[in-house]
Amino acid sequence: MRTDKRELEPDTCDPISVDSEGDKAYYSRSHNQGMREATRTTRQRIADRLRDEPMAAGSIANDFEIPTSTALTHVEHIAKSLDATDEELLVAPPECNECGFTDFDDLTNRPSRCPECKAESVAEPAYTIG
Repeated sequence: MRTDKRELEPDTCDPISVDSEGDKAYYSRSHNQGMREATRTTRQRIADRLRDEPMAAGSIANDFEIPTSTALTHVEHIAKSLDATDEELLVAPPECNECGFTDFDDLTNRPSRCPECKAESVAEPAYTIG
């Protein structure tokens, strides 16, 4: 889409693209600034979502279309960034779906099986910001 250069003056607008003929298309600076404010990083969007509801790393990965390991990295970094605020990252530990065991050594990773009953049906830990 090309913007008519007569409608928006280059000295009051930011160029957004240059076509093969060297013509520039412009958006007004106020419109462009609104676009920047509306743009949020994946980590910021994950933090916002965790403020709304508890989520497991697998759910975060699916919802944001990222690998589970990346989701865990984001959650760990969010926890560090919350240290400077009055909020904190809360973790619901993994839980065995068979016997209800929750006393796992590592609260942030999903164990492959329950150490108590050896069942492989273990729910992932859930994270929320509170």
